[in-house]
Amino acid sequence: MAVPPSLKGLQAFEAAARTGSFAAAAEELSVSAAAVSQLITVEEQMGRKLFHRVNRRVVLTEAGVEMLPRLTMAFQEIGSVARQLDIRLSYGPHYREHPTEDIVQDAVYPVCAPGLADTIKPEGLASLPLIHTGWGPTGASFPSWHNWFEAAGIEPGRAAQRGLSANSSRAALDLAISGLGVALAQGIYCAEALEDGRLVRPLAQALELRQPYCLTIPERSARRDVVAAFRQWLIDECRRAVNSPALR
Repeated sequence: MAVPPSLKGLQAFEAAARTGSFAAAAEELSVSAAAVSQLITVEEQMGRKLFHRVNRRVVLTEAGVEMLPRLTMAFQEIGSVARQLDIRLSYGPHYREHPTEDIVQDAVYPVCAPGLADTIKPEGLASLPLIHTGWGPTGASFPSWHNWFEAAGIEPGRAAQRGLSANSSRAALDLAISGLGVALAQGIYCAEALEDGRLVRPLAQALELRQPYCLTIPERSARRDVVAAFRQWLIDECRRAVNSPALR
């Protein structure tokens, strides 16, 4: 039986096909170009050639040309519905003008590619390449590697400041998946990669985030059956992701 294409795969294909390159699609989706390439499994799942790679450009086949406008319209419609419903998932209670509920308290912990995990011990972690996430001015409350070492009772010295830097959680995970170092990851972002084996969690030490993830839904939207069903699904998925990751 054929496996239906994943929504992420379809989104990656649509962005790459519309923009003409993996690099442009990666910038739009806030992931790495390598991640876009990995996500595009649509061809295998559909059993049809949808594009060719020519000098770093995406050139659509006849099947791809037929498929692109329909996907673009579908994602535009999804975006329009989301804007009308005004459902917001946020870190911290930033939208109190509408009813907002705390749904899950996440934490960060070290994650890395399976090949790197065998060498990791808490006291030796500072000697490995560390991946730092630049949260920006609004992310000052997120834990850093310095905070993690402090909680683990380890004095890493300047080693806690060395390593690679990423400008988002997803970019940090892409670097970790590629085997370039150890990242501090949130369960809500890394659960899928842990479950499918692209990442492992080698150490137990975790740091709880200072604020919960919150869901904001205007009253006019909350009364709709489809919104209520989506709310419950989203809450369940977020809680599953946070509670899912197990130690290797």
